[in-house]
Amino acid sequence: MDKKKKRIPLDASQFLGGRYLRATDLPAGRLDGDEGETFTVESAVIDEYKRDGAEHGDRRLALRIAGPTERVLRLNDTNLKACIAAWGRDASQWGGRTFVAYNDTSVRNPQGARTGGVRMRFPDAVVLVPDELEDASPDDDQIPF
Repeated sequence: MDKKKKRIPLDASQFLGGRYLRATDLPAGRLDGDEGETFTVESAVIDEYKRDGAEHGDRRLALRIAGPTERVLRLNDTNLKACIAAWGRDASQWGGRTFVAYNDTSVRNPQGARTGGVRMRFPDAVVLVPDELEDASPDDDQIPF
């Protein structure tokens, strides 16, 4: 006896996107280009990502993006340093700031394959000089010529 099971439609498109903003979600671009997508920061948050079965997760600072999508951009070291240079060290003040994100196709994974990666531009920001650089500059009296 062959029993037919009722098939329930499963819309695969509901799994597109996800919580995290990824390089593949963005247009290819360059630091000095015009390509990319503009986002507004709702807030900076601590995001913990746990792999299946892991007791502890990887904690990173992330940007919660304003808008209906409720997406999050986890900041790697490169993008975190860029945010600090553009907006300052106090991440609690980053809400309302805008940035342009693009897929830098030259980014390689640890194995050396080109996979692309999210990079950020801050067109309206004045890039801050870290205090350490200001303190490291010699006085005119110390220059030997």
